[in-house]
Amino acid sequence: MMFPLPVSRTFSARSLLAGVLVAFVAVVGCGPSGPSDVVTGKVSLNGQPVTGTVVFVAADGKTVEGVAGPDGNYMISNPPKGEVSIIVKAMPGMGGPGPAMPKDMTGKDAMGKTAGGMGQAVAPPGKYASQNNGLSKFTVTGGKQTHNIDLAP
Repeated sequence: MMFPLPVSRTFSARSLLAGVLVAFVAVVGCGPSGPSDVVTGKVSLNGQPVTGTVVFVAADGKTVEGVAGPDGNYMISNPPKGEVSIIVKAMPGMGGPGPAMPKDMTGKDAMGKTAGGMGQAVAPPGKYASQNNGLSKFTVTGGKQTHNIDLAP
């Protein structure tokens, strides 16, 4: 047999109002998830998408990186504000530094790709793997920005 606890209407209303207010602040106060400063773009070489690692290097040496996928698109979250140098490095197994992906007897790697790597995407030339690579600097101002990176052979 259950015995109801004596609860005043005032206490119940206040508790309900407080609970609704806390839930509202939790949902609205958090805002949209994700970084507020983002740079996106596409890396290409002779019109072909480039897959690899895109690195932004700030004047103080801080680095932030993102991955350019098989379509060449990249995203860097929370990059350092101000002028940055850009480095584009090959991913392991794409002809750049690092261990190559293991291949089976048919010449395909663990992802089922042949020696070309990631489908139509190409690896960046090695000269873009260092900071003095000839790419123009980019100024990060904050918010959402787009910066396409065109490489030359």
